[in-house]
Amino acid sequence: GEGGAVLDRDTQTIVLFGGELLNDPPYRTIFLELMQGLWGRWGWTVEWADWGIPDLAEQVGEDPMTFTSGPTGDEPPPPEALGARYDKREIANSLVTIVEDRVHRDCISAHDIEDVLGSGPDILEGLDQLPSLDQARDDYTDDEDSEHDLQRHIRNCLIVDRDQKRIDFWGHARLGELAMIEEAWSESDWTLERHTDHLDYIEAHFEHLDRDVPDDLIVEWNLPSRDEIIERVAERLFEERDVDPASNVRQMVAQMDANEEEVQVDPHALSSPADGRPDEETCQKRFGWALAAVTRE
Repeated sequence: GEGGAVLDRDTQTIVLFGGELLNDPPYRTIFLELMQGLWGRWGWTVEWADWGIPDLAEQVGEDPMTFTSGPTGDEPPPPEALGARYDKREIANSLVTIVEDRVHRDCISAHDIEDVLGSGPDILEGLDQLPSLDQARDDYTDDEDSEHDLQRHIRNCLIVDRDQKRIDFWGHARLGELAMIEEAWSESDWTLERHTDHLDYIEAHFEHLDRDVPDDLIVEWNLPSRDEIIERVAERLFEERDVDPASNVRQMVAQMDANEEEVQVDPHALSSPADGRPDEETCQKRFGWALAAVTRE
């Protein structure tokens, strides 16, 4: 699902997710402050559903794991093949720092978190074959056709501390994948911790190691100001909506029929709901309440 919400009248709690603008953490943070500022007037609490639908399910007393799935790709690579994908594709998806005898060795993997950690401790023996960060630097420097710098490709960071038998990681993984990882390591004496409280994974990675971020891995964030974020959120809240969801469904069904694909459509999907917002004057007044709450000294 791309969005959803639970309004829990028993606990006066709203749990929600969705909205393209809110995929960007700074916008999401300010939006939630505005929501809390408004709904807090009536004693409600507003929370973001980090996992989407599973969080909504948990709020209404259902098992969140019922509403998620495990990995959708292939099985995690065997230890002896962990580095082979980089050799073939030269894609730096993950930065892996191995700590042993207090020495740090920075490596690159073309795999994502669920592949690096999904096989459990068996994968530890394959880490030594990962290409070094310096090798990746050379590959990306030599590639004149590369559209992005090395740091733009790294979307996951892992610290594998063999001295402490501990793995800290940052990055993209779904709830089902994390459950698979947790199970794979459950009988080992290793500790795994996923970190989510940082916008820049690379910066957090090196901060955790008490090291400066290498110059070529620094990501420049052109973050808008708080006022600019509030203005953009307001534009989205008050913009005219002329999208007809039912029409979109009909178009998709027609295309599938043309391709002789079988499809069944819920009748509710063919009925476009009304906008649902109060009149403009009421909307402006309530947005003013929310704005006053987040700007109050």
